[in-house]
Amino acid sequence: MFGITSMNRVQCVNRISAHGAFVGANSGTRWASSKIQFQKGSTIIHKDVSPTTGLPPKNLKRDDSRKTYLINRYKTLLQDSPIVLFAHHNNLLKNEENQLRSTIKESGGDLHILRNNLFLAYLKAENEEYPSSIEAYERTKKNFHPLQPFLKGPTSMIIIKEQNPSIVGKIIKNLKNANEKLFIIGARVENNVMDLTQVQKFKDLPSKDQLQSELAGLLTILSGAGLVQTLQSASQHLYLSLESHRKNIDPSEKTDEVKEE
Repeated sequence: MFGITSMNRVQCVNRISAHGAFVGANSGTRWASSKIQFQKGSTIIHKDVSPTTGLPPKNLKRDDSRKTYLINRYKTLLQDSPIVLFAHHNNLLKNEENQLRSTIKESGGDLHILRNNLFLAYLKAENEEYPSSIEAYERTKKNFHPLQPFLKGPTSMIIIKEQNPSIVGKIIKNLKNANEKLFIIGARVENNVMDLTQVQKFKDLPSKDQLQSELAGLLTILSGAGLVQTLQSASQHLYLSLESHRKNIDPSEKTDEVKEE
């Protein structure tokens, strides 16, 4: 049981201290005005507080349930990952899954087996502040999400925390040895959904760092060329001005001009 059983949530919130936090007398459970921290045994569960009521919104499932945890976990994983690959898996044994997980990790990604219905529930409510809440579910349950077509059959996702297409290339190359046990079907890069054909093209692109480096080099070259051109133009203008001035003060130049006339 949670250490907060001796009092209800309203009582706890009413006892928030002047510093914006309350420590439960029995268990050391800590409450804060922007975060609530439950303790169940050795497990700490963090929970946002509703800005309107001062209480956490009621979740569709119990706060400590596996389903609530997974929805909030999916939120964290997707928000922190600019590239997410989606894959289908076929009859993966545990040792095969562990081997693939290790191979993918060495390539720069992390493999996560999805609970499709929970992942879809999160996707539909991903723009909600509390995607696991009852209110979010009711508002978004009829929504369609662009990633929804990928969630047919056993699905997994591979998250990549770097904006680096070469990592995608490494993962795809290494999965060729998986004998169709795990294969890529699409991706989301930033907010763009890609099918397999687009993923194949994306993996050959330079990384963001490479593009920035190339752009910086190009700007350096262009700025250098512009400087040279400016200096050459200024030198030429100075020469013409001096030459004109020389002709004006040189009597022989004026005599030659009269003879030509």
